[in-house]
Amino acid sequence: MTEHNKGILLESGTNELEIVTFSIGKNLFSINVMKVKEIIHSSYVTGIPETHPAVEGVLQVRGEIIPVIDLAKALNIVPSVPKEESKFIIAELNEMKVVQAITLTDITLKEKPKLSI
Repeated sequence: MTEHNKGILLESGTNELEIVTFSIGKNLFSINVMKVKEIIHSSYVTGIPETHPAVEGVLQVRGEIIPVIDLAKALNIVPSVPKEESKFIIAELNEMKVVQAITLTDITLKEKPKLSI
């Protein structure tokens, strides 16, 4: 990317990829920024009885009810910060919106790996 054109969005055809990186415990994860709809502060989650332990419940965001998944519980990792300090990533994966409770670390620009055939 040229020096004068460094912005949040990338130009098409540049072989670059924007990712959001986040940590759970001492582990670092990332998600393609194109899958992320928004990042919000954690808020009240309505619990749902008799669900998987990793499902915290549901959250209403702008009139839409979205399931909240605690990735630390789902991956059996001890979280590094209290829930009050965590963030929620609202992502759309396989045409389904889901809220992921995470600790946000950084938004990073990464280059796509070169593929050889």
